[in-house]
Amino acid sequence: MVLCRFRRKLPSTALLILCIAPYSINCQIRSEAAAWQPVSAPSAAAAAALKDDDIEAGSHGLIFTSRDGANELRIHGYLQADGRIFAANMQGNPWEVFLFRRLRPLAEGTLAHHFAFRFMPDFAGGNFVAQEAFIQWKTFPAAQLELGKFKAPIGLEVLRSDRDLTFVERSMASDLVPLRHLGAQLNGVLKFDAIDYSIGIVNSAEDGANANFTWSSSKEAVARLAFKPFSASSRSWLQPLNAGFAASDGYDNGPPPSYATVGQQSFFRYNSGVVAYGPHRRLSPQASYFHGPVGVLAEYVASNATLSFDGVSRYLCHHSWEIASSFVLTGERNRNADFHPRRPISFARGRRSPGAVEIALRHSGLSLDRNAFPVYASPSASAQSAGESAAGVNWYLDRRTKLVADYEYTGFHGYTSALLQMRPERVTMMELQLAF
Repeated sequence: MVLCRFRRKLPSTALLILCIAPYSINCQIRSEAAAWQPVSAPSAAAAAALKDDDIEAGSHGLIFTSRDGANELRIHGYLQADGRIFAANMQGNPWEVFLFRRLRPLAEGTLAHHFAFRFMPDFAGGNFVAQEAFIQWKTFPAAQLELGKFKAPIGLEVLRSDRDLTFVERSMASDLVPLRHLGAQLNGVLKFDAIDYSIGIVNSAEDGANANFTWSSSKEAVARLAFKPFSASSRSWLQPLNAGFAASDGYDNGPPPSYATVGQQSFFRYNSGVVAYGPHRRLSPQASYFHGPVGVLAEYVASNATLSFDGVSRYLCHHSWEIASSFVLTGERNRNADFHPRRPISFARGRRSPGAVEIALRHSGLSLDRNAFPVYASPSASAQSAGESAAGVNWYLDRRTKLVADYEYTGFHGYTSALLQMRPERVTMMELQLAF
């Protein structure tokens, strides 16, 4: 049973978020482009070619479009400010932290009708990281070639945009898949969007890694196939069911990863001197269902890697899973991406609206191979498994502003329970998201 302790005074982080929340960005500006005027008046044909909407600023960002429509640049982005209140961390102590989790401007668009591009840096924490940078040949929807740094097509939850997440942080299922790869990928949709596939060759990446731009000699083959088996059914409630399978096969050569809780506290670390050296394979069956106000997402991940210590190698098998569900109380259609309230928040007389409210539940876990102990990891410093349960409420003030509040409980089990010195993690996480 989870016990919640309330204080008479709200922590400073909660007060800050509650003070900022009512002030959402709610503007829709549309301006005409300033056209260059030649000395002589333009011909009728030239005047007809000019467009009034070469520059547009609105809910989708700042958009620049060439006069022939072949080129487009869209500038937008989002900010996520988090407050995390630990009733108890893994040492059993209360703790509070405030941070800017993500601060990401985006530049994306189209070149010559046939090429799409995207550049997404991140300035959170005072550091510059190029999260995504790729170009895509998009002429044929059934076969689009992508080159650069992009999302790894393995984890189902990882493929969701960070601004569309139901909870503040991703589940433990995402700990066993890389976040982004550097390489080449072919993806597309077939049979009227009933089949979605991705296949590529990328740099090898450890679990949970966000790859950099250093080209590696170790490569990894990745593939994902998803389909909607009832897309042609006459029963509309069956049509959104989506099932898939993802896999990767590569070779590691470097330090192995550590694994963290949803509250970003490390609960498993390999011993000093352990290296990942050898084959690394992942398998992930997954499914999702979004219909009406209901949304469900489930996935399972097996990550099998070769670890070496003092010349002794062992093939270890780690497993993770999650099941998450959400329900929109205000009646909007639940969506995997680009959710926005039907009626944005308004206090005007006769037009009062609360925005959209969503409730969510999730359970996830991660289990490490018992053979990792005690040679590759310490039984007293690292847990052998962790299980997380979460409940949350999301408030969408408009399509640009979202407030998220989650309560997370994570328990641990050790290889030898008598040696493990870890208390359950109990944390309330709040997030204010502003998108432009």
